Amino acid sequence: MDFGRKLFNSALISGSVAVLAALLSVLNAYAIGIGRIRGRPWVLAFFVLANMLPQEALVYPVYYLSKEVGLYDTRLSVIIVFTVIQSAFGTYLLSSVLGAFPKEVIEAARIDGATKWQVLWRVVVPVSRPTIGVLLVFFFIWTWNEFLLPLVMLISNDNQTVSVALGVLQGQRLMDATMTNAAALLGVLPAFCFFLIFQRTLTRGIAMGAVK
Repeated sequence: MDFGRKLFNSALISGSVAVLAALLSVLNAYAIGIGRIRGRPWVLAFFVLANMLPQEALVYPVYYLSKEVGLYDTRLSVIIVFTVIQSAFGTYLLSSVLGAFPKEVIEAARIDGATKWQVLWRVVVPVSRPTIGVLLVFFFIWTWNEFLLPLVMLISNDNQTVSVALGVLQGQRLMDATMTNAAALLGVLPAFCFFLIFQRTLTRGIAMGAVK
């Protein structure tokens, strides 16, 4: 087993999902929270429903669609699926935060001639950076620990993640406890280091949410 390859796959998938899901969440929440689109409660209810669906209900549709478009057994398929799943939660959370965003700040920016995109990237995103940082940490760790969908979608040895590799180390009648414990420790370390790096951002985002 090329465990280094598994670590690379998990880091690539988790990092890509964290960044893409956070970006998609910001765009969705900006339209829902500040843009005030029609049917806002129903749209938020849809995102909540999507976040509550068990992954067991998604296995066959995702498997079938990936087969149809030729993405089965590729890391891109897992990245796309988890980006959509994680952004559902991120959209719901950020919509609540941006719904209470001071309108005076946005109106002042528009009076100064800022476009909608400039308001988003130069006003809304800098102010909401702690909350976005919290989402990045959560998305990375949640995706790193995922097992069922990577097990179904990534069947080749070169594309498997750490969580799937740990399951492969245990057979029906035999388990190498030393190797399994060592692999589990190596699998936990990257996520632990990522958490330590963004610990200040996580604490700041939680504190800001408590104050609000």
